[in-house]
Amino acid sequence: MKWTRPIAVVAVAAAFLLLPAVASAADDPGVIPMRIVEGEAAPVGPGPVRNLICDDPSLVQPVQVDGAPALRAVRVGTTLCSLTDALSIRRTYRVVVVAAGTSPGGAQPTPGGR
Repeated sequence: MKWTRPIAVVAVAAAFLLLPAVASAADDPGVIPMRIVEGEAAPVGPGPVRNLICDDPSLVQPVQVDGAPALRAVRVGTTLCSLTDALSIRRTYRVVVVAAGTSPGGAQPTPGGR
C-alpha cells in the first residue's frame, strides 16, 4: 500500500496527539505514592515544611501530629499533595484514601513506592 502525503501527515499527527494521553497514565517517577485509611493521619516529614497543599482538600487535610506535619484522610478518593521541606526540596505525593476496615494499621506505602 502506498501512502499519500496527506494520509501520512494525518497518521503522524494522530500519533503525536495520542502519545501524551498514554504517557500521562503513569505517574512521574518523582511522585511518592501514599495510602491512608479514612479518618487517620500519616506523617509527611520529620521537620518543618512549607506550602503543604492538596489538589482536593475535601479528601485530605494538612494537620500536625505530635509536632510533625501530616495528612489526615477525610473521605475516600485520590488526590495529589505537595510540600516544600526544610531543604527547599519540593515533594509531591499521590494520596489514595481507602475506606476504614480496608487496610489495618493506618498509612501504608503503596507497592512500588519509596
